[in-house]
Amino acid sequence: MVNEPTRSPLLSIVVPVHGVEAYLYQCLESVLGGLPAAEADDVELVAVDDASPDRCGEMLRSYAAGRPRVRVVELTRNVGLGLARNAGLELATGRYVWFVDSDDWLPPGSVPAVLDRLRRDEPDVLLLDHLRVHENGRLEVDASSHLLRGVAGCVRLADRPELLRVQHTAWNKVIRRAFLDELGLRFHPGWYEDIPFSHPLLIAAERIAVLDEVCYRYRQGRLGAITSTRSRRHFEAFTQYERLHEWVARNVTQEWIRTDLFALMVNHYLVVVGNEGRVHPRLRRAFFRRVAAHYRRYLPTGGYPRPDGVAGLKHRLVARDSYLAYSMLRRAHRLAGRLRPARAAEPAPAGAAPTVGPPASPPPPSSPPPWWAGDERDRDPGRRPPPPGRGRRPGDDPALAQPPAGPRGQPHPARDQPGRARRLVGGGTRRPGPAAAGARAPGRALRSGHLLRGGQPGKGADLGLLPRRRGAGRARAAHAGVAVAGAGGHRVRLRQPRRADPRRGDAGHQPTGAGTAPALRIRDRPALRAGRRRHSAPGGVDGTEQETMTATVRIGPHAVGAGQRPFVVAEMSGNHNGDLDRALAIVDAVAASGAHALKLQTFTPDTITIDVDAPDFRISGGHELWGGERLYQLFERAHTPYEWHEPIFERARRHGLTVFSSPFDATAVRLLEELDVPAYKIASSELVDLPLIRLVASTGRPLVVSTGMATIGEIDAAVRAARDGGAGGIVLLACTASYPAPPQDSNLRRLPVLADAFGVPVGLSDHTPGIGVPVAAVALGACLIEKHVTLRRADGGVDSDFSLEPAELAELRVESERAWAALGTTAVGPTPTEREGLRFRRSLYVVADVRAGDPVTAENVRSIRPAGGLPPADLDRVLGRTFRRDVPRGTPLGWDLI
Repeated sequence: MVNEPTRSPLLSIVVPVHGVEAYLYQCLESVLGGLPAAEADDVELVAVDDASPDRCGEMLRSYAAGRPRVRVVELTRNVGLGLARNAGLELATGRYVWFVDSDDWLPPGSVPAVLDRLRRDEPDVLLLDHLRVHENGRLEVDASSHLLRGVAGCVRLADRPELLRVQHTAWNKVIRRAFLDELGLRFHPGWYEDIPFSHPLLIAAERIAVLDEVCYRYRQGRLGAITSTRSRRHFEAFTQYERLHEWVARNVTQEWIRTDLFALMVNHYLVVVGNEGRVHPRLRRAFFRRVAAHYRRYLPTGGYPRPDGVAGLKHRLVARDSYLAYSMLRRAHRLAGRLRPARAAEPAPAGAAPTVGPPASPPPPSSPPPWWAGDERDRDPGRRPPPPGRGRRPGDDPALAQPPAGPRGQPHPARDQPGRARRLVGGGTRRPGPAAAGARAPGRALRSGHLLRGGQPGKGADLGLLPRRRGAGRARAAHAGVAVAGAGGHRVRLRQPRRADPRRGDAGHQPTGAGTAPALRIRDRPALRAGRRRHSAPGGVDGTEQETMTATVRIGPHAVGAGQRPFVVAEMSGNHNGDLDRALAIVDAVAASGAHALKLQTFTPDTITIDVDAPDFRISGGHELWGGERLYQLFERAHTPYEWHEPIFERARRHGLTVFSSPFDATAVRLLEELDVPAYKIASSELVDLPLIRLVASTGRPLVVSTGMATIGEIDAAVRAARDGGAGGIVLLACTASYPAPPQDSNLRRLPVLADAFGVPVGLSDHTPGIGVPVAAVALGACLIEKHVTLRRADGGVDSDFSLEPAELAELRVESERAWAALGTTAVGPTPTEREGLRFRRSLYVVADVRAGDPVTAENVRSIRPAGGLPPADLDRVLGRTFRRDVPRGTPLGWDLI
């Protein structure tokens, strides 16, 4: 349902809605409720009902009635936050767009203040401040809010680089729509969708403005929110950061941006892996290893400024991939948190000087933690603030507060002040006086057999852990860089890593330059990993479910990947039969069929083979289509002349078709670059030509790679070459390089294997007759379907025997989307369309007139349709009872009647 407005507004506010019935009205009213009449025409609200299972859809329709500036989009299936935002964006008509989450709300006066700043500065991006609101009503200032202070007018990120560290969400940014379209940015599916969306906005913006007012209230701790949900889907953060780094590799040259993004990424990962409410303990090791892999993969060439203290130690452990040491550090940190209240409650030692002065006041809620502490949004939203005077950071003291530390040379927070508690690696404090000298604290921590001993800041810490089980884990701990000593219990020392050595990489890294052989680890080889994966029950420790997550690749305006409609590509090949007019007619037919894209093959006979009449250059006589023909002759018939490409591309684009091609040498790549193709295809026979793959990948465009005849090792080599070369995404196609291909050789079950092994979208390049095989492939995860197309098979042509005619291509488009829609979800239970059918289930009915006192028998009560009576399972329980009153035939039986 859409109400059409009278003119385009200045601001469109997009609100995706799903399962927030309790909060929705507050959100909607905060947007439009207090808006002055003079501003009403400048604001549009676009609400997207993301197939919400509660009454949200009904509430939206009711709210939109009579409000021309409220537009409602109703999605037929739940697509998630990112894609729901995209759906709202497509309908939005404002010059600026603001994404507001439906469980949050805007303080009074926020919208007029935003409108005023947009009119005054006309920025590409307007940054807003916000407050966190906890379920108990407590307000909390965000850790990055101080970075918004003192920005006047419009700036670029180079002028205020600290703005890159402002919380990476969509809802704290108002974005110029034309700027968003110029960048081609849209939200990706999956959790953590803001990561590859938010950072590019700030990096690319020429005009960034800041509204240093609280314009957003961010609700904390809501049941069902990502930040308070333990799920395997937190592994999707890795995919989102990969998308971000792919964008950065294509568009960013400044090394400081890469450095800052790297530090932010590591901090974010450490917050997630350390949060009990997100990553299950059985998956924490797998998550940590993925963090370490990303650390190695994206570590800036010149290193980066590591934080101090506990955070810096965690960074070093990630660099070493030392999960055991990290786990011990984390355990010690938690133990320190339990010991702290007990130690604070200890009586003062005899002879100690009495405390002079007022009692310590609680830390102000607005005190920001150090910059390295990670994104405050990702911390446990339900945790309580520390008791007054306990567990405070040095920066919590207003008298000692300084600007938070930063990765670009800002001063660090005050620390190691005389007379103050000193921060320990384990998270405890070292206090002056005898009480600090290893005194045992009473209470639960001591009863469990543990003792924490303090250490010197900057020199690591001795964590005296006295475990209940002796002797376990010595060798593993020592291997992880943890010194273990002591016979009666482990005295564990987490050592600081060695200083950087010119002969080594960054701390904890082995050299990888010329003359060195980097160690081969199974987790670094996806092809091998697929063959060595151990079986585990759901929730196993290997994180295999996360390995199946695949990125979304953009080909022109189309997103190709899991969760997207199948992308149907029509391959012209040589079916033009040497006639340009026929080629253009095929383009027209493909466009009319509804296919998404047209693909060509760009070669000449001399760029793909040589003219030699020798057995190796002749197709075997048993081949069904081309038996006995020389390769040069076949390619001479099949090639599309270079001079035809421009008119074919022009015709396709006039129809709105995406058009790309398979190059076979450097001249083809140069031609296709001049034609600005949105993607490239690598043919099956060229998969082993790694120099060609690297050349094509160097364009930065996505690669669609057919895998016919290839082994898993050859596919692995091709994928690595494409990634190393800078490809802007990869789609792997299962393919049977037989022409035509028998359906039984399609082996569609390899599709999820390829997706799992390489973490990319998969599809099918199909050479079987008909559309049955590609439609079946959709059910196994195929995101892209490629089929050869011709005007009429009867006309002949090099590929006509296994090509589709236009009507069949149209049917493929319809049936593949129908198969994709039929996949649905894993939900077990009645669907919305089945609800009417519930009325016609069987139930117990009175099938004969009865009087009060009559017994219930099989003759007067039966299980029949429709529903309404007691369940048929209760029949044995009611037989033999008596009726309370007269009951006419056709009455549903209830307990009140007997």
